[in-house]
Amino acid sequence: MSISKQSLNKIKVVAAPVRQQVADAIRQAIINLDFKPGDRLIERELCEMTGVSRTSLREGLRELESEGLIDNVPYKGLIVATVTLEEAANIYDVRSQLEGLLGKETAKLRTKADLAALNANYKSIEKAVAKRDFNALIGLKAEFYGILIKVTNNPILSDILVNLQGRVAQFRATVMTREDRVGQSMDEIRAILDAIAAEDPKAAEAACIAHVRNAGDLVLELLRED
Repeated sequence: MSISKQSLNKIKVVAAPVRQQVADAIRQAIINLDFKPGDRLIERELCEMTGVSRTSLREGLRELESEGLIDNVPYKGLIVATVTLEEAANIYDVRSQLEGLLGKETAKLRTKADLAALNANYKSIEKAVAKRDFNALIGLKAEFYGILIKVTNNPILSDILVNLQGRVAQFRATVMTREDRVGQSMDEIRAILDAIAAEDPKAAEAACIAHVRNAGDLVLELLRED
C-alpha cells in the first residue's frame, strides 16, 4: 500500500539525532493511524517525505522494529505491526498499571494551572462528543494524556506509555466511537479529573486503571469476535 504524502513532514535539523527524529515522526504517524496495521513502509517514499538519507531512515526504522511497532516480513518488507489477542491483553494489563501510576503522580504534583488545563481539555472533549466529532475526540484524548505526562515529568514513564499506546493505536478509533462506550468513557475521565482535583492519589490511580481496563475489555471482546 502506497503511503499518503500527508503522513509525514520533512525532518528539521535540531539537537536530537536524525535517527531519533525519524523514529519519533513515524511512531507518531502510527499512533495517529496515518499508517495503519499492515501498511507497507517503503523506504524510497519515506525518504522523500522526511527528506532524510536512507541510512538515517533505516536507523530510525530499526528502533521502531525493536519496539514492536513495525515488522520485517519476508518477501514483503517492513509493515506496520498488527496486534494479536494475547499481545493486546498483555499491553492493556501493563498500560493499566502505568497509567495508574501516571494518575497517582499527577494528583500529587499538579498545580492550579495544570488543573485548569485539564478542565479546559475536558470541556473540549464534551463538545467533541456532543458533535460526534470523533477525529477531534481522538486528538483531545491524546492532549489529555499529554498534560498528565507533562505534570509528572517522568521521561521513562512517558516513553513506555507512548510505545504501548502506539502498539494498540489501531483500536483507538473503534473503542472511542462506540456508542455504548462513549458515555462510560466520559464518566471515567471525569472520575480521573475529580480525583486529581481533590489531590487524592489513590483515587486517581484507581480511576486511571479502571479507564484502561474497561477499554481493554472491549478491545479483547472485539478481537475474540474476529
